[in-house]
Amino acid sequence: MKKITEKSNSKLINGQKLTKVMAITGLTLSMASSISVIPTQTVHAEDSTTVQSNDNDLGNGLVLKDGVLHITKHVAIEGNIFDTVKGHKKDEVKSISIEAPMTLAQNSHDTFSGFKNVKNITGLENLNLQYAYSLDNMFANDTSLTDIDVSKMDVSKVQSMKYMFANTKISNLDLSTWQAPRVITIGMLSNTPITVISLSNNISIQGSELSTELEGYKDAWKIVGNGTIDKPQYDKEYSSKDIEDRHSVSQNIGQAAIYTRQKVDNVLPQVDGTDLGNGLVLKDGVLHITKHVAIEGNIFDSVKDHKKDEVKSIKIEAPMTLAQNSHDTFSGFKNAKSITGLENLNLQYAYSLDNMFTNDTSLTDIDVSKMYVSHIQSMKYMFANTKISNLDLSTWQAPRVITIGMLSNTPITVISLSNNISIQGSELSPELKGYKNTWKIVGNGTIDKP
Repeated sequence: MKKITEKSNSKLINGQKLTKVMAITGLTLSMASSISVIPTQTVHAEDSTTVQSNDNDLGNGLVLKDGVLHITKHVAIEGNIFDTVKGHKKDEVKSISIEAPMTLAQNSHDTFSGFKNVKNITGLENLNLQYAYSLDNMFANDTSLTDIDVSKMDVSKVQSMKYMFANTKISNLDLSTWQAPRVITIGMLSNTPITVISLSNNISIQGSELSTELEGYKDAWKIVGNGTIDKPQYDKEYSSKDIEDRHSVSQNIGQAAIYTRQKVDNVLPQVDGTDLGNGLVLKDGVLHITKHVAIEGNIFDSVKDHKKDEVKSIKIEAPMTLAQNSHDTFSGFKNAKSITGLENLNLQYAYSLDNMFTNDTSLTDIDVSKMYVSHIQSMKYMFANTKISNLDLSTWQAPRVITIGMLSNTPITVISLSNNISIQGSELSPELKGYKNTWKIVGNGTIDKP
């Protein structure tokens, strides 16, 4: 640690000529930490918490007392606030109190991340973000964090907030004052149990991974308006994807609104039948998925004493989460004629849907229009060797997905495609008994009279 009291040479930062930047009495900077030199103000004694002899002075303005990490002096930082701390662990910290100005450098990241026992962070209004381009991973993996007020943060110059709140327990997030229409928010809300979110008319959350699935809640939101969180003014429901689309650069940002997630209003079905385990119940040839399950391979992989041939249809009646490398989820049910409830699939972690319905050789009735596939990278042989004739992909957004053999040996006669889905290499059949290898666009006509 080196205490800097001498004058620095003149330097250009953000186009401004700075002199005497480092003549700051009491500002201690660690040479091991990522620190950017920026213009600042002298910290007055009355602005800081008094450090007692029995407190843990961690250096660089950090004081740990009774589980509270106090930031007591003006610091300028780029990485994590704990990067320079020795002899103490992040697990000791239960809350963080920012009690003095704190300036974040241009490429700031991970500032408060990884404090898994921290439940609240206060004083965020003391952050100076005028030089910061990035707030990536700012609170990521603060897995106990529930209480946070970011409404007074000036993020107007920030360009990236990737995974900013990911893997926290924040349920109510107020971004109603934020002005950042073109900020990159990939994964910003990933694995975060948001039930209330307030958005300004000038903030994009496109790609933020606002959860589509949360225990006890539907993927349905209402705008509060002049109502309350429990009794919103408007009845119209929006999905998480709808909200991301409404507040995106491509839509020129939506109107300011408070959205509240709707609770599940019915109990999961109780099915009297053969309990196959893992939420699967077989009754009269119908395979019911009755409990929340997370799966990577085929849903029948763990089933013993029963065969796929017994299944005549599949009903997904509870949330079902697919893992990253999902494949063959419903494949090989050769007697299953229909699969319903695909809107209950949570695909936010899945990269692959390869062979999803492959070799379901009786399957004719399927509605995939409500599946959110924007993160999917591969759909190889997804519908291969089925009897699906009418396939609606009009809502799918997956321009770079790999679709090799996706429609192989499938008797498609009607296909609806969005303007953002690739089916290159899908093997859309050029030959089908009773049909020519020619297609017409329906437009405002009908299937029979395009």
